[in-house]
Amino acid sequence: MLDKFAIQGGSVIGSYHHKGFKNNQDALTIATTERVVIGLVSDGCGSGRHSEVGAKLGVRFMANHLRQMIEICPDELPNDWEYFLNDAARQFLLSLRRFNQCLGIVEAPDTYSYWLFTLVGFILTEERTIIFSFGDGVISLNGEVTEIDQNNEPEYLTYGSAKVKIQHDLPTSEVDSLLIATDGFSELFERSEEDISLLGKEMKVGDLLDFETGSKYLKNKALVQKRLNVLGNNHKLLHDDTTVILVRKQELQIPITNI
Repeated sequence: MLDKFAIQGGSVIGSYHHKGFKNNQDALTIATTERVVIGLVSDGCGSGRHSEVGAKLGVRFMANHLRQMIEICPDELPNDWEYFLNDAARQFLLSLRRFNQCLGIVEAPDTYSYWLFTLVGFILTEERTIIFSFGDGVISLNGEVTEIDQNNEPEYLTYGSAKVKIQHDLPTSEVDSLLIATDGFSELFERSEEDISLLGKEMKVGDLLDFETGSKYLKNKALVQKRLNVLGNNHKLLHDDTTVILVRKQELQIPITNI
């Protein structure tokens, strides 16, 4: 799997949290095996005091659980991905209850201080690619962008009533590029026509959004993080924390032969 795709991610704190002396409350994880690549981005609730805790632990738990469930079924993949993902969410909530008991967290206000977060993710296998969400965020598949907008009131996984939304289910052979992001990424589309100066060169913000087309992302695995740093830390274009995972199909290397 990994020899067919270039995968990288990055995250940057938004200016609102930076000014308020808060942590970056987003998180990401990428889990890989010989059979599957799982990517998840998470956005912790901005009003929670410690939402970065839930975001970071939540993506790790979900990615590890999904990986294990796929690995123990070596002969076939799930037929019902919606049920499979909702069951993973239920397992997370059961584990969370036990974890909260160990910490002495029993009341909803305390739980919500730590454990409110969204999830946008993908499961990439040799045969199928599944892209899904719990709550809001951004997805771009082969350049077609979907902004999952829930009016800044996302259905957080921890509420228990949130159900997964399968955004795409397609053959992996049809995936050329895939980007998932937390909802902070949407601001870059809104400000794409604004001017920006980079290394003495004037350009538009939109010129820096070539994640799915720029060949340089296939060569530099740190470039997504560097680009987010430029857009966020250096130019304060991102008010909200912003996290991205980018998947690009590797370019075919055609051998040169003597004719």
